[in-house]
Amino acid sequence: MTCCPCCKQELPPSSIIVDLASNTIVGPKGSVVVQPKLAELVAMLLEAGLGTVIPSPDIERRLWGMRMPPDANNLRVLVSYGRLGVRSRPGIRSIGLDIEHVAKRGYRLVEIETDQV
Repeated sequence: MTCCPCCKQELPPSSIIVDLASNTIVGPKGSVVVQPKLAELVAMLLEAGLGTVIPSPDIERRLWGMRMPPDANNLRVLVSYGRLGVRSRPGIRSIGLDIEHVAKRGYRLVEIETDQV
């Protein structure tokens, strides 16, 4: 069983937790420490509900504020690295989660099967 990163108590297999203090995401298949922006993104998507699409402009505004130019691809890069990992950091797919792009709508958080990881 997976443990909560905060209190170290065992969690049910279907629990998903994002600890923004440590940038730890606990998913169905374990836990992973990620970049702060990715932890914020996953928390935002989880708050909306699994499978619920959040429009890209809303995500960009919440993560970067008005400082981000409208043609920047920061969100796409963050999602790409966050899904698969970068350097020595594993991505969220390794713990049974994924961020899906829904064309012309936005992004959503989903659970994935073990064979898709």
